[in-house]
Amino acid sequence: AAVMRSLITRGNAILSELARYDIVPQEKLAGVVNALNEVSSEVVVFAATFSALKKERGHNIDFSQIEGASVEVIAPTELDKTDLETIARMYQQNVDALYNPAHADKVFAGHESAMQNKNAKMYILRHKGEIVAFFRVSPDPDGYMHVAAVNAQYAVQGLTVGTAFLSQAISEIGLKNNMRLEVWASNPIVGFYERMGFREVRVDQNWENTGADIMVMEREATEKVK
Repeated sequence: AAVMRSLITRGNAILSELARYDIVPQEKLAGVVNALNEVSSEVVVFAATFSALKKERGHNIDFSQIEGASVEVIAPTELDKTDLETIARMYQQNVDALYNPAHADKVFAGHESAMQNKNAKMYILRHKGEIVAFFRVSPDPDGYMHVAAVNAQYAVQGLTVGTAFLSQAISEIGLKNNMRLEVWASNPIVGFYERMGFREVRVDQNWENTGADIMVMEREATEKVK
């Protein structure tokens, strides 16, 4: 029953998102339909089950204890063609769903360039081999570890599996490393990052003339905090 409630909650969230429009733009509707068609039902059930268990137990669950789930850390330059195409498709779908075309193009171009960084690492959550969520970490010149490209399959967003994955990884990476990230200032996930120990450093207004305000956040290494 708890799993079913999680699935219904996600379905309602998708419908509510579309209900904001008097007439749903064709590109928006097409993007949602494509995203839902490309994710397997097993991944959705996995995410819904995780969400239900998390609510029941009141704390995060170690993915290594879940059958079929695995976390991989790999350089983006070492990913095979299929994984690169999947990551690019997921990233593009989520960017297109959130931003205007000019803004989305700039963001996606930056992602494609960053994927060529040999010093970067991809953190990937899989279920039975299929990519569920991912993000990228790379060192900045001042030694901070830079978190970027945080993404989850569209169909599982809102089921907590993505934030739980990110939370566990940040706790591990941030044990001995200072961390930095950028996020749209209006994005509700800012609150999640604050709970993870990130603090606002500055806000870059009208980023690259797109009209978006970008918040830069940093987190000190846990050992230094203690």
